[in-house]
Amino acid sequence: MFKTKKFIVFFVVALMGIALCQAAESKKTSKPKKAVKTVKVSKPANSSMSSKPTNDPKDIESACKCSKKTMIELGFFSPIQYPCEDTIVTGFRFSSLYTYNKGMNGFDCGIICDSGLDGTTGMQMALSNRTAGVMKGISFGLVNMAETEMRGIQIAGLYNQAGSDSLDNAYSTSSGVQCAFINAADSIFSGMQLGAINISNIVFKGLQIGLINYSEHPSDVFDDFQTKDFKEQKKKRSCVQIGVLNFNPKGIFPITFLINF
Repeated sequence: MFKTKKFIVFFVVALMGIALCQAAESKKTSKPKKAVKTVKVSKPANSSMSSKPTNDPKDIESACKCSKKTMIELGFFSPIQYPCEDTIVTGFRFSSLYTYNKGMNGFDCGIICDSGLDGTTGMQMALSNRTAGVMKGISFGLVNMAETEMRGIQIAGLYNQAGSDSLDNAYSTSSGVQCAFINAADSIFSGMQLGAINISNIVFKGLQIGLINYSEHPSDVFDDFQTKDFKEQKKKRSCVQIGVLNFNPKGIFPITFLINF
């Protein structure tokens, strides 16, 4: 009980500190600059001199200071966090509710952890882990989403995603292991899916074990628009399915029970 009280006190103090830091930064940015006294200089009538506005870039940058990298990130609900969202964390991040950063390298934990296109490298332990870029490492959570590529392990209570259905990510490659109730691979995936429902929407090379396994094959209609490497990946496609229902258009049969390859 005593330890719990100490943790609550520490947590409240940390949040107060973050709020004070945010308030201090907002005051700095909103503080009006002192007027600079100008001295009139008499000019000859024929003088072609003209007054030029002076906008020093250093003054503009100083108004929105934010460190590019940080070792420790503490967040409550973005943008209520310290340092700000535009930083790349190299070390430790804790999200008490929802925290976003451009990138994350190290140990990531909390309720909802969100990283941008600079990706995530390391370990994630949260209720929901999302990476817009490439995720390299291991993710534990209820929901894990790596929207560009995943290289490592995803273990979730509900849903894992590697890649996305965006056309920009059509040729992205992921590799590793997915273990959840629902596993979805929206990229060229090499490895294993273990869950109740396993879905592969592009090219799958490996093993699917579950109640329902689904492995789609890219249409040959758009071969002219596909890259040479992607065509080679299609030829190397080798999917083994073990489950109650197995759907594989390029398997022995399109639909089978127990096993398909």
